[in-house]
Amino acid sequence: TTPPKYFAGRLRPDFLDRLATGDAGKIEDGHQSFPSGHTSHTFTAMTVLSLYFVGKFRILAKNGGGTMLHLIFSVSPLMLSTYIGITRTRDYRHNFSDVLAGVIIGTSFGIVGYLMNFRSPLSKFSGEPKTRGITPTAEEITTNNNNNNNNNNNNGEGNSPSSTQFEGDNNRVSAFDVEVV
Repeated sequence: TTPPKYFAGRLRPDFLDRLATGDAGKIEDGHQSFPSGHTSHTFTAMTVLSLYFVGKFRILAKNGGGTMLHLIFSVSPLMLSTYIGITRTRDYRHNFSDVLAGVIIGTSFGIVGYLMNFRSPLSKFSGEPKTRGITPTAEEITTNNNNNNNNNNNNGEGNSPSSTQFEGDNNRVSAFDVEVV
């Protein structure tokens, strides 16, 4: 939020007190009120954290099952951010509009940051990280699940010739996956 602070150059509410000190650093900082950096940074981090909890508890998902306690726990990071924003006005460091701009900027970047890395809290896969690269199809997922089930049935007896892994099309295929017709 530093570039907008220099661009806006808005005076802090305690600017006259800063002038009385004669400290050039404090006077320069007195011109950087809009938007609130503390508020925008905490809302960015805590929005990501809250959305992560909402996704993990599947509170908003179609197949959700989150409880009221989960919801309260998920929203609590935003309560901390709100408290920090309130203290910025109470301590006479920012105007309400400075804090409000910080909330809007921080929440926006938090939502974007969350959605870049995790699936939507509204989807049935909420809380799961997005895969990097090519997203597997439903058929590939089913095949991989079948491979894992077959490999787990080996009971740790080591790699017998019938369960040796072969490379093919960048997929690992075991002899159990080959169907003889």
